[in-house]
Amino acid sequence: METPHIAVIGAGLAGLACAQRLRAAGLAVTLFDKGRRPGGRLATRRLVWPTGEALLDHGAQYFTARTPAFLALCGRLLEVGALRPWSGRVLDQRAPDPGRAETRYLGHPGMNDLARYLAQDLTVHCEAEVSALERRSTGWVLHFKAQASREGFAAVAVALPAEQTAGLLTDIAPALAASAAAALTAPCWAGLFAFAPEAAWPDWQGLRPAAGAALGWLARARDGAALVVHASPEWSRAHLEDPPAVVEAALLAELSHYCPGLGPPLAASVHRWRYALVEQAAGTPCEFDPALGLGVCGDWRLGPRVEWAWTAGDALGQQLSAAFSHPH
Repeated sequence: METPHIAVIGAGLAGLACAQRLRAAGLAVTLFDKGRRPGGRLATRRLVWPTGEALLDHGAQYFTARTPAFLALCGRLLEVGALRPWSGRVLDQRAPDPGRAETRYLGHPGMNDLARYLAQDLTVHCEAEVSALERRSTGWVLHFKAQASREGFAAVAVALPAEQTAGLLTDIAPALAASAAAALTAPCWAGLFAFAPEAAWPDWQGLRPAAGAALGWLARARDGAALVVHASPEWSRAHLEDPPAVVEAALLAELSHYCPGLGPPLAASVHRWRYALVEQAAGTPCEFDPALGLGVCGDWRLGPRVEWAWTAGDALGQQLSAAFSHPH
């Protein structure tokens, strides 16, 4: 009997976790992602200027682990060097819970390298944006914006942000689309800035401003005279459609309040994450319709943590594996 072939739409951490679980169950699996590389918000960009360069994680900054399954994964990733603990000093102006002391983890050498490691044994097609799904008697068909359709998939796992999931599934799976439409994800403008090494740098590696500030996070680069800032969800939403040059100037002005001694930047870049921080989650790790052979997962199912993205993808992978590993 032919091995069922599962399509995973979205090669962020949730999609990668789902695909790994499917592959471990002996199923054929192919991931499709509209980005240039797998990882989603596990994103790293190299900022280059005439006198230097730095790697900046401009999506997820770090993550923690609390559940046994994710702690075990982190242990394996530490052993192979794809992960390392981060002990940088973080100044939190939001009065964090002093009773919770957790290890912070970073992908090594960058967050995207963690995704690259998780994807190394998987079949991933990047720059492949799925525009529509069609269910035929021979299986699922994936239609793309800029390439030929692909067909013959026994099932589909959608591992996209809630808003994109709802748009893709409205016609083909109204119940799953409604579940996604009930979730809410905030945007985030990220700024990447380089300064002179001899500038007056702060003594922290990470700063979380007080609630209500225009900036939600600031962090120094691991390997160069640069830093990344994240605007708050409220500021990002208000300025979502502003031109990049306007956003860049505004973020630099806000940054000067926290780091007044840095001077003018030597290089600058901004990136808009239209879907970044889960504000309203679905409440369960995933949802799977066995009659359709269609499931959804992502951090929007559980909340705004890297661990929850992996947990959601792994959970959907388990349900799909149970349904298709021993076909009737």
